[in-house]
Amino acid sequence: MKTKLLKSAVRVLSTVAVVVFMAWILVAQPSFHRNHTSGTKGDPAKLREHVEALSQRFFPRDWQHRENLDRCADYIAQHFRQAGTTVEFQTFDVGKRQSHVNTASRLQ
Repeated sequence: MKTKLLKSAVRVLSTVAVVVFMAWILVAQPSFHRNHTSGTKGDPAKLREHVEALSQRFFPRDWQHRENLDRCADYIAQHFRQAGTTVEFQTFDVGKRQSHVNTASRLQ
């Protein structure tokens, strides 16, 4: 009787494990469709320009250097707009002052 009960428990646990694993596979994968590549090629010189601007021109970017944070946010917003997106700013409190971040929405 114990052997029969043990075999049944192993079958049930195995079935539950397989179902959970399959559910995880379905949820964890973004999709089963292939992503299509865009025809747009990145320009290495432009990429370098953006990286240098964000890492050197607007440095340091922390709560003590809000002017750099704001300049960085404006720089990113300008390039988002040039790419055809709608840009909005979300305001939040940093200590006694307010700051903002960019949010870009879908292409127009």
